[in-house]
Amino acid sequence: MKERYIGAVRLTCLIVLTCCFGVAQTFEVASLKPAAPYKGGPIHIATAGGPGTQDPTHLTFSNATLTMILRVAFDLQDSQKISGPEWFNIDMFDIAATLPPDATKDQMRSMLQNLLAERFRLAAHREKQMLPAYVLVAPKGRARLPAPKDAAANPSRKERSMPGTRTITCGNCTVGEFVKMLGHPEGRFVFDETGLTATYDFALTYEPLYDCKSCTAGGPDGAVPPSAPPSPDQAPPVLSVALDQQLGLKLEKKERPADVLVIDRIVRVPVPN
Repeated sequence: MKERYIGAVRLTCLIVLTCCFGVAQTFEVASLKPAAPYKGGPIHIATAGGPGTQDPTHLTFSNATLTMILRVAFDLQDSQKISGPEWFNIDMFDIAATLPPDATKDQMRSMLQNLLAERFRLAAHREKQMLPAYVLVAPKGRARLPAPKDAAANPSRKERSMPGTRTITCGNCTVGEFVKMLGHPEGRFVFDETGLTATYDFALTYEPLYDCKSCTAGGPDGAVPPSAPPSPDQAPPVLSVALDQQLGLKLEKKERPADVLVIDRIVRVPVPN
């Protein structure tokens, strides 16, 4: 009797899942194809539409890399790694999909995952891995973080990048919010282990690094690589030195567990529409 009950429960769960999610997890109409070949000049890269936007029934990607699409499909932050082939950041695709008017963001993500599984034969799973990382610490008595000029204001973030120089400011920000602006130096995650919980006004100028093979836009933090190295008398300090000299913070190389999306199977050329 117990075995029959368990079997009935499993069958009921299967029926409920199929009823509730089976139909809703596919787009009404979807087109996925490689983007037009690059012919020189600027490239328009965009993601638009979907639940919560002014065009909730349409989702479009223009000249999007698979990394960009996967981040939307699996709701990944920039700090979360995708373990996949190098072409994820090279090949570009266009997607145009139609959703039901009452679709939620979670349903849209499931639809996008299923589209990738259908067209790219995608299979993936999430796991934690010990990865090379940077840890930001505050040596006792060394931190030089000014209090916010307006503690009641919303956090403000600004970035200015020039060849060989990157300046970031973060007003009324926590250390965690400031760390997000640092990106992934040398392809490493940055973890806040300062123990500081207040908000501050951050300002930092440094020379970005450009030796991250898996990073796009020229450098691991999106900075534009210089056409020629800046002269020694004009170059700002590298990140670790700048943090020490300008903010009294220390950047240490460690290993830390990080969330990773692992690609188990995928094909490079999608199934045609």
